[in-house]
Amino acid sequence: MSTVLTLLCLCSLTLWTTADGKVFTPELTSKIEAFVDNLIQCRGWWVCPWPSSKATRPGLEGSDWRTKVPDDRSRPLRLFNTNVPQYAGFPDTLTRKEFTSQLRYLPMATSPRDAWSYNNWMYALAGRVAEVMGKASWEELLQTRIYQPLQMTDSRVLGHDVQVTDNKMALPYVQLGNDLVLSDSSMYRIWPEEPAGAVASTADDMARWMSFNLQGGVTSQGVPLLDKKIIQDILSPQIIVSPAFLKPKIKRPQFPATFNSFGYGFGWFSASYRGYQVTWHSGGIYSYISYVTLIRDLNIGIYISTNGPGNSSSSVTYNEVFYYIADLLLGEEPWLTTANACQFPRPWNNATSQASNNSVIVPGTIENPQFYEGDYNNKLFGDIKISRNGSGELVVDYGRLTGMLRKTSGSGVLMMEVFGPMRFLTRRGDDTIYINMTFTDPDRRGRYQELHVSAPDLGDTDILLYERNSKYWEE
Repeated sequence: MSTVLTLLCLCSLTLWTTADGKVFTPELTSKIEAFVDNLIQCRGWWVCPWPSSKATRPGLEGSDWRTKVPDDRSRPLRLFNTNVPQYAGFPDTLTRKEFTSQLRYLPMATSPRDAWSYNNWMYALAGRVAEVMGKASWEELLQTRIYQPLQMTDSRVLGHDVQVTDNKMALPYVQLGNDLVLSDSSMYRIWPEEPAGAVASTADDMARWMSFNLQGGVTSQGVPLLDKKIIQDILSPQIIVSPAFLKPKIKRPQFPATFNSFGYGFGWFSASYRGYQVTWHSGGIYSYISYVTLIRDLNIGIYISTNGPGNSSSSVTYNEVFYYIADLLLGEEPWLTTANACQFPRPWNNATSQASNNSVIVPGTIENPQFYEGDYNNKLFGDIKISRNGSGELVVDYGRLTGMLRKTSGSGVLMMEVFGPMRFLTRRGDDTIYINMTFTDPDRRGRYQELHVSAPDLGDTDILLYERNSKYWEE
């Protein structure tokens, strides 16, 4: 196992391979370092000195960490189908058992196994199933069944035994307008959804995890933890992904190479790149975005992570880094270089980014604000409170999400502008992205009884229904 490069601050990178150690020459590592450094510099990210031998938290004393970033106007990332409740969060008093018992109220997108529909809440459910079967908390099972046997001694669970404010953690940065700013630490508490994305790890520990998967469930000490057939089933496609996701975004002849995702296994995508089978998955919590890829036929693993700015620029960048490193290890001439990577996907694709939904807002005050006021409840995702402030404007209070409602030309259709710690979600560049709040079913007095919430410009999402004065948590 070899760790080629660990880039602190805004990028961590680990390669794992069983190939001859001579693959990792100073020339190769120098090329990778120059390529990543070039991307960081041209994208305007704050850069710290290159690698040290210890994983440390970047010091900001005396540094100007508020730096300009490009006008991104981000295309939506692939989030799970109910993104707004994730942003709002849940009360700390809610147990994982209580939450998963309420998942029966999550609307079904399709019949089981009829179609692919990515949903993080199902991973939260899987974590609860593991607790029942393993007779221990998910956090304890992760420690005893994975971390300890694989010697992942630096890995933690975010919000459980490590906080983003701890010295061990890279600081979380987000894009707010045109600035890169330190985000609020409270939003990284994702209880009770931790099984879906709260693993905090290091480049070296992730190398051990990739090795475990590439070696068919065997630890670096040669101890088998899982039957090889189980590992094969986990990493193999079990269902075809949706047509929208199936369509290659990087394909010949438009691009010099093709990266095509076609299936989904048990927590892993199946894809192909330059004729090689690739198994991969990405994930993110606001500023933190990670990307793991395995080229199993060649025993190659690549892990990339960032701690900002958490927008589509981060996603584009880790894809570029993967293509470049994979080409080097596959013996191919890289089609992305320091000369053209900063313009990617140009010159091959000159499509413009998605515009914001600013144009739907119209000037003027909202008529009959009393018709909207009140508490609207969803049996799974809790309470949204609509009230008026001292100026008579309608404000929204939904857990961590707070904001103000704006008028549109549609009847009962308002748009929520987010303020407070989560404002970065909807302030990208010079534009504002709004959360759609459509009110329906007025009673005889005109008071709306239903609230339909969606945020399609923040990612793939279904419309959620909240009803006035319905009960939240059932006994």
